[in-house]
Amino acid sequence: MHLSTMHPSTLLANQYLQKGLLGACVESFGLTNQVLTLTFRDGNTDDHCLWIETAVSANTTTFDDLSIDATARALLFFNSVNLQEVTAISCTDEGDLDIQFANNIKLKLDGSGDEYGEPWQFNLSFYDYDVSIIASEGGYLVFDSRDKPA
Repeated sequence: MHLSTMHPSTLLANQYLQKGLLGACVESFGLTNQVLTLTFRDGNTDDHCLWIETAVSANTTTFDDLSIDATARALLFFNSVNLQEVTAISCTDEGDLDIQFANNIKLKLDGSGDEYGEPWQFNLSFYDYDVSIIASEGGYLVFDSRDKPA
């Protein structure tokens, strides 16, 4: 999709994602309270956490020959990008998230997958402010800690 035709919340989410994640590396991954997580660290030692409650796929082996569930499969995908630098990241109007890594592995998160309407959430922590991006029912809620309520 061309940038000029994207929904404004998608454009805003992409701006924050690219600011925080381009050049950042996967620092850790796992399960927290039964939710998949990926934590990235950027060159300023800021940590950015991705919470995932949707299907994860990759352009690598699907591990179909193993008798494992979707969570275990996602953890194997995450292991293949551990300590790898993010070279491209973007989200779509449909809520999908694509992350490309330096080792040419691309992860895709399905934006329509969570029964509660929030398939993934990114918490970006910058030096003096935080941003939360929540994929929500095919769109995005974006919260910047510098924005003051009216």
